[in-house]
Amino acid sequence: MLGQPAFYLIPAQTIQDGPPADVPESLDHFIAFRIANVDSVALPEPTPGKPVMVCVPAQQWHHEEHVAIKSAATVLMVYEVEAKASEGKVTTIDPLGLNGLTTGQKTSVYVEGELVQ
Repeated sequence: MLGQPAFYLIPAQTIQDGPPADVPESLDHFIAFRIANVDSVALPEPTPGKPVMVCVPAQQWHHEEHVAIKSAATVLMVYEVEAKASEGKVTTIDPLGLNGLTTGQKTSVYVEGELVQ
C-alpha cells in the first residue's frame, strides 16, 4: 500500500569539468510515493535494502505546455541502505538551472524497473 506523494523528482546532471552534456529527450519526471505497508508490495529477491518509496512517471506541465510521459512502464524503487558518509559539495544542472548542493550521507539507492500488470 502506498502513502501520499512525498516528492516530485526532475532529472539532474552532476557538473564535473567542462560544459554539461546534452540532456536526453527520453527522461521522465517522477512522483515518489512512500510505501506505507512494505508487506503489501511484491518484490523480487534479493533486494538491496528495505523498500521505502516507489517512483512513477509523471506528466510535466509548465504553464500551458504539456510534456507527455515517455516511458509509462518505468518505475524506480527506492531502498533504504546502511548510511555511508558522503560529505562534500556537488554542482548540478536541471531544468531550473545550476544548483550547489552539500552532501552528507548516502542513505538510499534506487533501482529502475518495469511495471508488470
